[in-house]
Amino acid sequence: MNHQLFTDAIREADRVRMELGLSIYEPLNIYDICKSLGIDVRFVNVNMEGMYSDQGHHPTILLSNQRPLPRRNYSCAHELGHHRFGHGTRVDMMTDEERANASYNNEEILVDSFAGALLMPLAGLQAEFIQRGKDPKKSSPLDFMIIASIFGVGYGTIVTHCRINGLIGFDREKTLLKHSPAKILKGLLGKSQPTHYKILDEFGTGIPIDLEVSNLLILPTGYEAECDHLVKIGEVGISSVFKAVYGGITRLNNESLKTGCFVRIQNKNYVGLAEYRHLENKEI
Repeated sequence: MNHQLFTDAIREADRVRMELGLSIYEPLNIYDICKSLGIDVRFVNVNMEGMYSDQGHHPTILLSNQRPLPRRNYSCAHELGHHRFGHGTRVDMMTDEERANASYNNEEILVDSFAGALLMPLAGLQAEFIQRGKDPKKSSPLDFMIIASIFGVGYGTIVTHCRINGLIGFDREKTLLKHSPAKILKGLLGKSQPTHYKILDEFGTGIPIDLEVSNLLILPTGYEAECDHLVKIGEVGISSVFKAVYGGITRLNNESLKTGCFVRIQNKNYVGLAEYRHLENKEI
């Protein structure tokens, strides 16, 4: 990889965080970031990764609602990179497999590196492992899934990002990628669940949590939802399993720990501006 591109990407990601008063440690919500920067983000029912347009009154990012939630987050950060580096209108259709086999140009490498640095800052990743007393080189797939949930990215994405940034080696990456979110979830629940999920421990429940209707949320035992947007569907060891049933905003509280967190639930197959993605809709 061109090291200058990598350096430029990290600097620009840090610049975004500085502009918005965010530390290099905290997770962020990419849709909130784009809104703060004056960029419209809209979900569309189109089979693509994403599109950035600098035409018209507002720069606009279009994202496919057909992609999994973590994928949309990364695609949004990728398109934001096109905006920040002044690349002009772009349509990104390529999948990961196509990228691996195609001539991957410098602009795409640059914005992919920017997206990774913005969503998963190295200092933030290291801090999450350290506060859990974990060494990335020895951490389990479940550990990586928890940290992926905190930063709002996919399991494979965070594993590869950790290898690129030297937190793990190639052999460890290969071993971790033999697992998948589906296998990890089956190991926890004892059965397959064909849906996206987030799993958070006691260190990761102080941030707003973004989900989509039908997603699962696994939290330490003791959390209760204030309303029926989230329904508890079971207990697994020392964890509770919730399912997102309706779009909207709710709160989870843990009386014994005297803590809580907000949960924003996006409607399934939502089409429209990202800022309205979790408006309430209880139609069945």
